[in-house]
Amino acid sequence: MKTTQRRWRRRTLQPLLIVLCVASHAQTYATPQAREDELDRNKAAKVIPLDHIWAQSMPNTKRISALDPRKDEPNAMSAVSAINRLLSIRSSEENAKAGQCCLVEGEGKESLYSALAIIEKRQPIPEFMPAGKPLTLFFYTHFAPGYVCLDSVYWEGTRLKVNYKVVIHQTTEATIHFALIPVGKLSAGKINVDVIEVKPPIAYRNQAVADRAVCDSCAFDIKEKMP
Repeated sequence: MKTTQRRWRRRTLQPLLIVLCVASHAQTYATPQAREDELDRNKAAKVIPLDHIWAQSMPNTKRISALDPRKDEPNAMSAVSAINRLLSIRSSEENAKAGQCCLVEGEGKESLYSALAIIEKRQPIPEFMPAGKPLTLFFYTHFAPGYVCLDSVYWEGTRLKVNYKVVIHQTTEATIHFALIPVGKLSAGKINVDVIEVKPPIAYRNQAVADRAVCDSCAFDIKEKMP
């Protein structure tokens, strides 16, 4: 009788142990996948999508003129038109070269007017920016021999990578482009912005002109208390 009971227990427990082992094994393999998914989500969160960026004549971005239509002031020059005019004037100066990109306070329309104030030289390019407040990167060009288009924008630690392409004009025209890239609220510390051209498979003419036309990289200190 006791022998029969022991056999019955073994037969009953064996399938249960197999199920538990399989479940444990499956859970072991699910954990790395969950971690990979989490890393992917974190990586994706560091990308600034192009459709979050306000820009002039750049594919897959938001049309910057929508920020400042000035419908209530038909005779007034919009901030977008004013920036275009000033960048055109700078481009016409002898040995003109675009300066550094820069961070401005605010997002959307507020950042547009902040960028205009710097272009008009009513405000100097700041060396320090406040922590914990919305900030925007102002990326711009002088007259360029091609369409300057943002390719990707993302964070690598405390470095913001701004990758762009130059699509050469089929005619002799030159165009001006600029963009407002929202970077959000940043913590105190050093921030570096790397402006990098994604080189085409075949080199194009006027490479030197394009290099001078596109704004340079920059660096900023983000401070809890502004000096």
